[in-house]
Amino acid sequence: MLYNNRTKHHWRVNVLSEEKNTKEQNIYDDNSIKVLKGIGGIRKNPSMYVGDDGIRGLHHIVYEVLDNCIDEFMAGYCSEIFLTIENDGSIKIEDNGRGFPVGIHPKEKKPTIEVILTTLHAGGKFDNYTYKVSGGLHGVGISCTNALSEWLEITTFRNKKTYGMLFEKGEPKSQLKEKGGLREKKLGGETGTIIHFKPDNEIFSTITIDANTIKERLTQISFLNQGIKIFFEDKNNKEKETLYSKDGITGYLKELNENNNELHSQPFYMKEVEKDGEDEVIIEISMQYFEQDINNVYSFANNIKTIDGGTHVTGFRKAITRVLNQYAIEKDKIDKEERFSGTDVREGLSAIISIYLPNPKFEGQTKTKLTNVNIDGIISSSFGDSFKVWLEEHPSVAERIMKRALSSYNARLAAKKAASLAKKKASLDGAGMPSKLKNCSSKYPEKRELFIVEGNSAGGNAEMARNSEYQAILPLRGKVINTEKSKIEKILKNNEIVSLIKAIGTGITTNGNEEDFDIKKLKFNKIIITTDADVDGSHIKVLLLNFFFRYMKPLLVHGHIWLAEPPLYKITVNKEVDWNNKKSKQFFINSDNELKKFMDKYKNKIIKNGIQRFKGLGELNAEQLAETTMDKKTRNIVQVKLQDINEADELFDILFGSDVQSRYNYIQEHSELKYDIDI
Repeated sequence: MLYNNRTKHHWRVNVLSEEKNTKEQNIYDDNSIKVLKGIGGIRKNPSMYVGDDGIRGLHHIVYEVLDNCIDEFMAGYCSEIFLTIENDGSIKIEDNGRGFPVGIHPKEKKPTIEVILTTLHAGGKFDNYTYKVSGGLHGVGISCTNALSEWLEITTFRNKKTYGMLFEKGEPKSQLKEKGGLREKKLGGETGTIIHFKPDNEIFSTITIDANTIKERLTQISFLNQGIKIFFEDKNNKEKETLYSKDGITGYLKELNENNNELHSQPFYMKEVEKDGEDEVIIEISMQYFEQDINNVYSFANNIKTIDGGTHVTGFRKAITRVLNQYAIEKDKIDKEERFSGTDVREGLSAIISIYLPNPKFEGQTKTKLTNVNIDGIISSSFGDSFKVWLEEHPSVAERIMKRALSSYNARLAAKKAASLAKKKASLDGAGMPSKLKNCSSKYPEKRELFIVEGNSAGGNAEMARNSEYQAILPLRGKVINTEKSKIEKILKNNEIVSLIKAIGTGITTNGNEEDFDIKKLKFNKIIITTDADVDGSHIKVLLLNFFFRYMKPLLVHGHIWLAEPPLYKITVNKEVDWNNKKSKQFFINSDNELKKFMDKYKNKIIKNGIQRFKGLGELNAEQLAETTMDKKTRNIVQVKLQDINEADELFDILFGSDVQSRYNYIQEHSELKYDIDI
C-alpha cells in the first residue's frame, strides 16, 4: 500500500522521515549488558516483533488479537467477532469462543491468563491438539499487544462466570478476579473473551488507527472464513457494518476485480485436503483471467496475509506454468521446443490462494512469507491436477487463456529484442553515463545520492546547492512517459527514461523478468525525486513512481527511493518567532494548510509582501534549496516503502491504465475537491 501523509493524495505512498545523523559516545563495559526478561525485550525493540513502530506495527498488534479469535473459529468454537474503535482511540475485540483458561498454571504457579499475556512463547499452539490450525504459532502475538499497550484489560467468560484482569505497559496491575454482573449480550453464547487495549504513544509514532485498513482486514477474514459473522463499529466516524460472506474466496475474487473485464465468467475454484506426512493441509484456490494487464496473486496461510508470498505461491506458479505448457503442446498451440514463461501464463490473472496447515513456518514474527518446504510440492501437485481437469471441462475458456498467453509470449519476445537493441544503443548496463547528469566525486555507492529534478533551471540551482562529493543531479525535461500505457519498445526510445536507467546503473526488468536487473550495480544509495510543490510536480512524481514500480521494483522494496518536499512558501516576519521548534524571522512552509496555521498564529507579525510563493524549484536560490531540500541537517525528505505490492499494482493500473471510467470513479471518490475532471 502506498500512502502520502503530506499531500493526502490517495496514491498512497507510505513515508518514513529521514533519520538524522547523530554522534553518540559508545561505552562498552559490564554495565552495557542488559538482561530483558519477559516483555521488556518487546518494548525495547518493538520492530523485531511487529515490523516497525509506525502505522504498520500499530495495526499489527490489532491483528494479533484478531488472529486469536480466528483460531477459535477454525477450531470450531467461535462464530462471531465484534471489533470496536472507541472514541479515545482504544480497541475492543470480543469473540464468543471458549474464553481464556482462568486457573493457575501448574508450572508457573500464577494465573494462566497472566502467563499468556506477559510471557514470550506461551500459548496453546505448540502441539497439534489444542489448535490443529493456527495463525499464531510463536506464542508472542498477544503478549506483544499487551507489552506495547498503555493499558490492556481482559474480560473472559467461562464456567458461567466472568473474570477480569488489568495490565499497564505489559505488567499486571490487578489480580485476576471474578467480576460481578452478566455478560452483555452483544454476541451469542455464554463463553468468550473481550480484549480492550490502548496502544502506547511512548512506543508508536502514531496511535491513530486507520479504520479503513482495519475494515479491509476484517473483510478479508470474512471471505476467508466462510460463515463467520463480524461486527465492526468505529465510534469516531459513527460507522457500523456487519461483514459476512456466503461465497468465500470466490466472492472475494469478484469484489477485488469488480472494475476489470472478465475473460471468462466462471472462476476456477478448488478445495482439497492433502496429506503432509501425518498432518492434513487444506488448499483453497480461486482464480480468473481478465482483459486488463494484471498479475495479482493474493496469498494467505491460516488467514495470515502473506504479502511476500512463499512456498504456497511458488507451488501455484510452477503448476500453472507447467499445466498450460502441457496443454498448449497437446493442442498444437506451440512447438515442443517453445515454452511459455511464468509471466506469459499469469498475464491477466487474478488469484486467491488460501491454505490451512498445522505447523506454519513464517519468515519473521510479522508473518509476511510462508517457508514450509513441503508445501511447494503439495500445492503444485494438487492444484495442477485440478486445473488440468478444469481446462478439459471448459475448452472454450481454455482457448481464450491460450490466446492470451500466446499474445503475451509474442510480446515478450518482441520486447526482449527491443530491450536488447535499446540496451546496446543506450548502454543501459551503466557503462556510459547520460551527458546531462551532473555526477558526484565519491566512489562509494552507499554514500551517493541522485536528485531527479524538473528541467535545466532547477538542475542549475541544485548543482550550486549540492555537496558535489556525494550528491549528483539529473534534470529531466517535461513529464516522463506514462509507462503503464506504453509498450517497452516505446519506453526505451524515450530519452528521459533512458537517461534515468543509465544513471542508476541496475538495468530494468522486462515483462516481469528480473533477471536483467542487477541491484549490485546500483550507483546511488538514495534516489531522491525532487519535483515542484504543485500539481504538475505531483504528477511527475507519481509517473516516476509508476516507472520504478513496473521496471525497477527492487529499488522500492529495498528502500532506495525517496521524495524531497520542497517549500511552497517563504514567510518573513518583523520579529523573531517560534515555529516548529525553530526561532527565526524567516520560515519555509510546505503546504497551504501549514500556511493557514502560521497565519492564524502570526498574521500580524508578517511584514508587507512577506509571503513569497515559489512556483518551482527554479525560483529558490542555491542557499534556500540547500537548506530545504539538500542539506542533510535541515532538509525534509521522506522514504517510499511498499507495504502491499498487490494493492499498489491495482492502484497504478487504475490511475495510469486504459480504463478511464475506473480512474474517474476513483478520483471522484478520493478527491477532496468534487468537480468534473477531464481524464
